[in-house]
Amino acid sequence: MAAGYSSGPIKDSGFMRLFFGIIFAFLFVSCSEASRISKIEETQTEPLDGSQFSSSELARIAELRANGGLRALTSVKAGIYLEENDGSISGFHYGLLESFSRWMEVDLIVDINPRFSAYFERDGILPPEVLDGSVEAYVPDAIEAYDVLAANFTILPWRENILRMVPLYPARVMLMIRSDSGISEPADLAGKRVVTRQSTSYERILLELREQQGIDFEIKYSEQDFPDVLLANEADAAAVDSEVAILNIRDRRDLSISVELSEAQLIGWAFNPEDPILAGLFQRFISQSYREGLGDQLWYREYRISLSDYADLIGYELRNLY
Repeated sequence: MAAGYSSGPIKDSGFMRLFFGIIFAFLFVSCSEASRISKIEETQTEPLDGSQFSSSELARIAELRANGGLRALTSVKAGIYLEENDGSISGFHYGLLESFSRWMEVDLIVDINPRFSAYFERDGILPPEVLDGSVEAYVPDAIEAYDVLAANFTILPWRENILRMVPLYPARVMLMIRSDSGISEPADLAGKRVVTRQSTSYERILLELREQQGIDFEIKYSEQDFPDVLLANEADAAAVDSEVAILNIRDRRDLSISVELSEAQLIGWAFNPEDPILAGLFQRFISQSYREGLGDQLWYREYRISLSDYADLIGYELRNLY
């Protein structure tokens, strides 16, 4: 679905009322809900029997083993991949990586990408024309070096032109603000600073908002965590996905959500367009594991809400993914 932006303040949005209703519910979980979530957390996805893999799939899995395992490139970010104080790794995306590699019974090799735009570069350069789809299709350097790019990529036409995308969940783009910023509608952005990352759907939506609405605000770029940028007063607002908003405002009062900027969009991982077998294996893994509850389990562990409930909140039928 094409992204758009909302011109109304948060208090007029039925979606946002529901959003905050669920945020409030996180803090006051009923006994029955606690019991249901306990069952979610106990869910396990068993590996498929080898006889259920085709000969071409078995050959691709054998190739992964011969290369040392599943090679994944990801980003250090809450919800994706984050090393905790006890040395453990958190993140919905990392949990999926672990489960996917176990499902194929291969080792997992994870490297960190320091720059978001590097996922899409060729020979160290991101062609400017790639964003409007006018550049001839190419294979990015990153996916030639790795089997999967595992981060929260909005599935956009220009990305599908150079990568094979597999959807994971829906999201909406929102403005996260400091609670004292006074931003409650797009017009309040006049003269403000909005932080985002280059070559993202966030940037495109902000540019459309500024150009189509004629609102004069500064777009800043940063690879830092956006809450840190906001609380250091280096920006007044940040464009983020809805699951990121949940993670950052759930337990704190100094950040909040002001304006929803898009309709529901799909977030997914990227595979080499010349490797349909591995992408197909991952799609089958997602279908099986979501049906059996692993998606709910991993999502709840990170966001304290099941993936199914989150998708309902976004207004998306999760079964469309499997």
